[in-house]
Amino acid sequence: MIEVEVEVDGADVSVPEGASLLSAVRAADAELPALCSDDRLSPAGSCRTCLVRAEGQIVAACVTPAVAGARVETGTDELRQLRRDAVELIASALPPRALSADNPSELARVCRSLGISAETAQGGGGRGGDHTHPYVHLDRDLCIACGRCVRMCSDVQGT
Repeated sequence: MIEVEVEVDGADVSVPEGASLLSAVRAADAELPALCSDDRLSPAGSCRTCLVRAEGQIVAACVTPAVAGARVETGTDELRQLRRDAVELIASALPPRALSADNPSELARVCRSLGISAETAQGGGGRGGDHTHPYVHLDRDLCIACGRCVRMCSDVQGT
């Protein structure tokens, strides 16, 4: 397997050729949210929470290929603010319970890490759900429209 060297926040990491910048960021143990991403799925880039600066351009790390010699920044104030704005926009359409202190969801965890309070969630809810399946419970009020669940069912589960 061919590896490429990428610099992430000053640290050199190796990732397989064809890997994304998100893989490189994770290899560098840098903290970076990626709400629409799952290692079992092809990248979508729909949530825009994994923004980084690579070679002077702001890009979504999950859909940008890592190329040899690339220099990636994750921790600038500008990038943190852009990610915070993206997550805040997502959260604002949800009901307050989506970000409650006892909610263990990935979104709630990311909001807490970015300093986004539960008061940001102002959505009224009422879109309903489906709890008829014994293992999968759908709550449309908590949907962030990233498409991850649809892609998981289609691409991984085959249903």
